[in-house]
Order: sequence, then C-alpha cells, then structure tokens
Amino acid sequence: MPGNEQRRVKLSHRARTRPAAGIRTLFPKEKVPGMISLLAGKPNEKSFPFKALTIDTQGADGEDVKLKVDGEELAEALNYGLTPGITGLVQWLMEFQARAHNRPIGPDWRLNLGAGSQDLIIKTFEAMMDRGDVILAEDPVYAGVLPALESQGCRVVPVPTNRDGIIVSQLQHILENWESAPMTKDLPRPKCLYTSPTGGNPSGTTQTEAVKEGVLREAIKHDFTILEDDPYYYLEYPTAGAPASSAVDRPRPRSYWSMDYEWGNGHVVRFESFSKLIGAGLRVGFAMGPAYILDAVDAHTANTNLQPSGLSQVVIYSLLRNWGSEGFYKHVDRTAAMYREKAVRFEECARRILCKPGLARFETPTAGMFLWLELNLPESKADTMAFISEKAVPAGVLAVPGFVFLPLPQRTKYVRVSFSKLADEDFEEACMRLKRAVEACWEEVGESVPEVGV
Repeated sequence: MPGNEQRRVKLSHRARTRPAAGIRTLFPKEKVPGMISLLAGKPNEKSFPFKALTIDTQGADGEDVKLKVDGEELAEALNYGLTPGITGLVQWLMEFQARAHNRPIGPDWRLNLGAGSQDLIIKTFEAMMDRGDVILAEDPVYAGVLPALESQGCRVVPVPTNRDGIIVSQLQHILENWESAPMTKDLPRPKCLYTSPTGGNPSGTTQTEAVKEGVLREAIKHDFTILEDDPYYYLEYPTAGAPASSAVDRPRPRSYWSMDYEWGNGHVVRFESFSKLIGAGLRVGFAMGPAYILDAVDAHTANTNLQPSGLSQVVIYSLLRNWGSEGFYKHVDRTAAMYREKAVRFEECARRILCKPGLARFETPTAGMFLWLELNLPESKADTMAFISEKAVPAGVLAVPGFVFLPLPQRTKYVRVSFSKLADEDFEEACMRLKRAVEACWEEVGESVPEVGV
C-alpha cells in the first residue's frame, strides 16, 4: 500500500494546501491524563441552563424506555468538541462497522462523523477533486450531489444502470475508450465514482454482488476511488416467505467497503446516515475510509462548521448504548418491514391504476421509499418538469421531475414518487391524480394513450 504522503497526492490542491486549524489540532491533547488546558475559548459549562436531558424512546423490542443524559456527558455534548465526533460514539460505530462489514479495525481505515452524510460527501468531493476533474456517476443519480459537483467545477460522466445497478460492461467501455470517445477524449481520467448501491435514490434498485465486484475491479485497474453512499443499506426489504432469522443474522448486501478490504484496500470511502433510521433532523452521518481522505474532510470541518452537533451525537450514543448491536438491528428491521409493507401496497395501486392502462411503468423497488416512474407521455410533452407544474399540480399531486436526477441535462419522462409518509388511505387517490394528469397530456394533443409494456 502506498505511504500517506504518496497517497496525499491524490487529494485536491485545496485539501493539500489548507492550513491546519491551529487550536483544534491540539484538542485531543486535552485528553492526556494530568494535562492542564489553557487552550480553547470554551465556555464554562456552569453557564449553560441545561441540567439534564430526559428522552422517552423505543427500546430494542419496541417497549417504552426513558434515557437520561446529565453530568459530564451532557456538559461535553453542549460544549465545543472533537471535530471527528464524540469519542465514545466514534468507537461504538467503529466496532459495529467492523463486525457488520467484516473489516477489522486497523490502520487502513478510520471513521468520522458529520452533520449528516451529505455534509461528509460534499466535503469529500472537495477533498478529492479540483476544478476540471472528472467523477463517474450512476445514471440516474441522487440529485443532492449534482449541484455541489457543478459548483466545484467538476465534470460528471454518466454510467448507465439497470435493475441490477451499474452496467459493468458499459463502465468498462467508457474507461477503455476514454481517450477516443467524443464525450471523454478531452477530459482527464476520472478520480472518483459516486454510487448509491442499496435502494438507489431515485431508482429503488439494489446492486448485485457481481456488479460490485466488477465495479471494484475497474476502480483498482484504473485507480479511482468509489464513493459508496448507502443511506438505505438497512432499509433493504426483508424477503417475503424467507426462512425466519434473527435481526442480527439476516443476510444483508455485501458492501463495496467490505470487498475493498480483500481486494483493493484503499479504493472505497463509505457513507452512512442516521437520517432514515433514527431522525433526519438530528443531522448526523458518518464515513469510513482511508485516513488521508477523512483527515482532509476533518480539516475542512475544523475550518468551517467545527464539528457535528454534540447534542445530536449524545442522543444517538445514548440510544445505541441502550439498544446494543442487536437492538439496533431489531429497530432497523422493523423500519425496513414497515417500508416494505407500504411499498407493496403502493406498488399494487400504481400497477393497477397507472401501469395496466399503459400510463406508466417501473421496476419493483428492493429498498428505500421511492418508485422511479417512467410516464407514457406524448413526445411533445416528454418533459416532466413541465408535466409537474402544468398538469400534476393542478390535479393536486406532487412528484419530483426526473431531470434533477440526470448527470447530463436532458428532457425525460421519468418522475420520482415517494410513499414514505403517504397515508395508506391516500395511495389510491395519489395514483388516480397522476393518472388524470397523464391522460390530460394525451387529450391536449388529441390522441389516445398507446399501449406500452408494464
């Protein structure tokens, strides 16, 4: 494995030349036994009006549990803290991730916390890429990353996908023909590939292990870093009719980050989030990867927002300590089962009301909370941004126009619909309103709806 200085060359110019945050680099020294710290301008905890935090929560088996945070733990959470996160929570997550992904704790990786996983992803983009650098991205791709890449002046090269995820043969073709293909011949070689492999947003599909193996082989061969954004990892739906197993033992997808330990050891940064599992407003996510990359991310944080919220961290840490690993798995499996039930019911309505009359089609989601609908619109109306504003909104229904998920700007017939917060009694009415909006497009052009495959 290359040494740290050799690997730091892969960082962006800004990351390599960013001055250290002088005070924060010394924060860990305050933990040295016997140290008298005259270092930081931390406020005295006695000035804080909060004496204790009591939270009514759900226990590992769904029972009511009351948690209390007070004393030194609360004082630490309310004050300036370490940039990578509260030490106890970081250690808990490292031990959990080592078991969950079969990757022993060692010098080849570390973990840090951020203000949600998107905070860490955007800072990783900035740490890895300069203006004009290239990133590969699955197509369609999570819409939240595209504005950041554009504002950083990065070039995005799309990689086609299907129900199994990234099409490896297409990725190989792009890389093997880089210097001759019109789209890439004037571009530098890619530094990263961004993907959301489980219950992809917006597609709802999950990459197979064979796909991940193929993509990782290309990353090693062509020396780019896979940015594995996996907020729906624990929301993969349990298989109906599968043999009963404990929450801990239930098979889960093998991650790129797990494979990287065996194959590449340094070609993957993995991002996870508590937003879909515990509370989106808490704004806490975490990343695992090579220390030289996460050090650069922490340096960015130390010079901007300083740290993730200490109060949010201590709430999550208290909950995880109460649950333990088994309790966490039980909770996420209950959550995944809830979303599966909603997905099954919403899909039934969508297939009956939209697909059967030939108004839409989609792939059955395997995780998460979305359907990626291809609407059967007239070619003159094949712009779902206009469709949403001119037809769907007047019909009383909202969805996300598909163009925001496309790495390259273009018209599209796709929309993303979310069923996560939709009340069961509204499933049918939501589909009926979409149906009326699509039919209105065909009435406007004076044609009947042509038949399409479901």
